[in-house]
Amino acid sequence: MYHLLVSYSNWPNNCALVSGSRCLTYTDQHIVEKVSANGTLNIEAIRSNPALFVTEHQNPEAVFARIGYIHAVRKVGKDYEIQYYFEESIDSLPNNILSAMSIELGVVNNFEWNNSHWAVKDVDLFKALYKVNSARPTKNPYFDTVGLKCENKNLISVMMPFNDSCKGVFESIESAANIQGLECKKADNVWEHHSIIQDIITLICISKIVICDCTGRNANVFYETGIAHALGKNVILITQNLDDIPFDLKHLRVVRYLNNDQGLSQLVNDLSPRINYLINN
Repeated sequence: MYHLLVSYSNWPNNCALVSGSRCLTYTDQHIVEKVSANGTLNIEAIRSNPALFVTEHQNPEAVFARIGYIHAVRKVGKDYEIQYYFEESIDSLPNNILSAMSIELGVVNNFEWNNSHWAVKDVDLFKALYKVNSARPTKNPYFDTVGLKCENKNLISVMMPFNDSCKGVFESIESAANIQGLECKKADNVWEHHSIIQDIITLICISKIVICDCTGRNANVFYETGIAHALGKNVILITQNLDDIPFDLKHLRVVRYLNNDQGLSQLVNDLSPRINYLINN
């Protein structure tokens, strides 16, 4: 058996409140009788089984699920306060892969992924997930690429040097993205992991399009461009100077721009149709 806990918001690290009215929904009656008696939860039965912590898939920020264990439950009015921990030795799980495995995980109706609740499933969680782990790439020793297949089709990421001279360039790229109804992010605006490289990798992994500014031959941007290419991302190269494009990238088309008002306005015009094509093809 395993616990399936679904919440609209991301799960905090160790403690959360679950609505009593959502407790043991989507759970077969014989399982309900195993984990509760007369409306009281059997803590020992609960603690002995793993838990899958999922953010509702309709939440645009929902990307990964975590595996852990519940170690304490306390009744708070009509609700339950659960204390738990995530199993750090197990990688996060892409939500889209979980959706594809709904039947194996005991989720008969996909609506369950979009409904906050606490269910108990008569399924061996680790056996069910074995096919996920066997299908995923070998763990990278330098960074975690678990988000590789969790693409946000409405997200563009921008790889550029971290300095003030790039502010206007980013704003122009952001304008081009917004014209197409897309969100635009760069790594220095994201802080989700302890290391900045992991934030960069995650941003690349989940982006539909990656725009790389090669101006100034910045080594970090070249490194990030290589990663984006290796991950099979749609990459748009831009630069102020074509001489900044290294030999290995010269066979690719590049958007050249000038860093002034007229040039940045033209950059928006040049990027918009390419972005439109990539998101629709």
